[in-house]
Amino acid sequence: MTEREAYNEDTIDNEALQETDVYDFRNARRLSKDQRVGLHTVNESFAKLLSAYFSTLFRALADVRVSKVDEITYGEFITSRPEPDCIWTFHMDIIPASGLIEIDPVFAFSIVDRLFGGNGEASYGGKAATKIEQNLIRRVIDRILDFWDQSWLNLIKVTSAVRGFESKPYLVQIAARNEPVLQLTFDIQISSESFQINICFPLPMIEPLISSMKDQTWSFMLPKAKNVQDQNKVEHVILRTEAPLIVVLGKTRLNIRDFMALSRGDVLVLSQNTKDPLTVNVGNRTKFLGSPGIVDNQRVVRITEVRKERE
Repeated sequence: MTEREAYNEDTIDNEALQETDVYDFRNARRLSKDQRVGLHTVNESFAKLLSAYFSTLFRALADVRVSKVDEITYGEFITSRPEPDCIWTFHMDIIPASGLIEIDPVFAFSIVDRLFGGNGEASYGGKAATKIEQNLIRRVIDRILDFWDQSWLNLIKVTSAVRGFESKPYLVQIAARNEPVLQLTFDIQISSESFQINICFPLPMIEPLISSMKDQTWSFMLPKAKNVQDQNKVEHVILRTEAPLIVVLGKTRLNIRDFMALSRGDVLVLSQNTKDPLTVNVGNRTKFLGSPGIVDNQRVVRITEVRKERE
């Protein structure tokens, strides 16, 4: 072999090495790129259903997005969870293994507060959920699993059911610590608050589903240019969402001494002139102007002007 031939052979070997992906035998990827794209598509459909559901539950616009579809070891997942936590194990009827749903504890207690008639702004306080709180959250978990089953309908019919609750992550054993699992993370935005939901299950639990799927199945699952049914669902939820409507009669300022001296029968002079229109606020924004009146012995406000957004 000449010196030139040896040089060319080494150059080809180096170029081939640079184009080769390093394979991690310890954390081997079992899902192909197409399968990961397909799983992401399934879970985007799931996220849309959750968005509509949480919007109705909290009576506020909710946005749920798929933020992660990842393969990790079960030990990595469990050690990253807080304690106490809100973890529900579940199983799918066509697969013997179990999976889990982990809800941000702050979000879980917001759900409890909302179901008790509050505004969903309950403080977490770092405590574990009581039996009563668990039963309330269980109702929401059951609905989440219903939506999970619906998101798979285009591929296969499955039925999921809750198995149990656990607040200590290290006691949840759905897989060995070194066994690969699939982690699905969903980011939830409700008003100004952000939460997360994680779904985790051993890869053997999902491989029978994925291995039976063909490329045309995934193309069938890809989102259409315009989904009228989903759009109608979102519009239906938004139109049913209640918003506080406040009519402001006027404002005034008092010092602490005058405030402490107030008693029944005192008269407060407001800044509003009797001829000035009243401001009508939606939430904390002024959207309308109106004039007061009485109809059938009820105080009413007639809308006289619609304020533009820039105002």
